[in-house]
Amino acid sequence: MRTTTATGSSTIAAAMAAGRDAAQQAMRKLRGENPAYGFVFASPGADLGLAIEAAREVSRAEMIGCTTAGEITERGLAHQSVVVMLVAADVTLHAKYAVGLKADPGKLAGELWSGTSEVKKTALTRDHRHLTTVLLTDGLVPTGEKLVGEVYEQRVQSGTQIVGGAAGDEGRFAATS
Repeated sequence: MRTTTATGSSTIAAAMAAGRDAAQQAMRKLRGENPAYGFVFASPGADLGLAIEAAREVSRAEMIGCTTAGEITERGLAHQSVVVMLVAADVTLHAKYAVGLKADPGKLAGELWSGTSEVKKTALTRDHRHLTTVLLTDGLVPTGEKLVGEVYEQRVQSGTQIVGGAAGDEGRFAATS
């Protein structure tokens, strides 16, 4: 199976409606392909949890996301919006959410990494040999780089690459999701 991506963007004020609208746009662009996973990027004024919930309901895909300092698609930069990117691909997924980045990034890395060996075994039975860790962190916590280092140390034996980014809050430096 090939990998296909599609995006949608909405400026509807209500996060649930915006997440639904953006996910519906992305689904139309996939033209019948079923997404396996996706990302929700939302302005800090939106309820990220509701936007993710709506995108998950529409797409039936595993979703992760964070708040931003601007939402970007192939159509350019937007503000005060919710963006959904869906990915249709034959993949083995394992999504986790954990808290405690500021207090103990080493412990957090262990929590996030737990269960990976089982996922690797499942992936190998499906002939999925390339592993990627997508890590979205709190951009306002100074220990984000330490978390990346800790995850890197744990993943060395697994052969996975690490990609991702840090959540923003439009430069307010108050709080991210």
